[in-house]
Amino acid sequence: MTTTQRNIVRRMGFGKILKLKVDLIKSALGHFVVDRLDTKNMVIRLGEQTIKVDKDSVQKLLGLPCGGIRVNIDNKEASKHPLISRWRGRFSRSIISCTDLVGKISEYEDEDEEMFQMDFVMLFISTMVGCTMNGIAMYTLLYMFDMDHSFKEHDWCQFIIDAVKVCKNHWRRCDKNSWFRGPLTFLVDI
Repeated sequence: MTTTQRNIVRRMGFGKILKLKVDLIKSALGHFVVDRLDTKNMVIRLGEQTIKVDKDSVQKLLGLPCGGIRVNIDNKEASKHPLISRWRGRFSRSIISCTDLVGKISEYEDEDEEMFQMDFVMLFISTMVGCTMNGIAMYTLLYMFDMDHSFKEHDWCQFIIDAVKVCKNHWRRCDKNSWFRGPLTFLVDI
């Protein structure tokens, strides 16, 4: 990212993740951590020891904004918001890949900060919150945000915790076609 882009990311409240260095998560480590994740009590059980998985741990590790606006899974109106429509209109295909997002970010030339923010948030969500097996960006997650407010005003820490719960509860451990698609980077670094 350019210096300008990094400054925008910092203003958005995501500056700490610019320092995060993760190239690979070994599947054995991922399975170990997710197997020990207790979503009822939101802890990782390590024998007699437990590690809390809560908003504070997300904030400490990733430094994400914990604004007052909860990310709403039932926000039906956001899909009609002009900002999302304008953002979607910049892509020639209906399916947007993470590679497409990286391409848009690398093309950014200071002219449209809103679109850069949308691209960054979608890349963050698709790689750090919830992913697909084939690298397709889950842009429908944008519909859960109140688009009349800045991303910094949303509670990203609770969003991560909610994603952990949902992804763990939908993961079928012994099914080779079932992948844990949640915030694994957060869980293994906690």
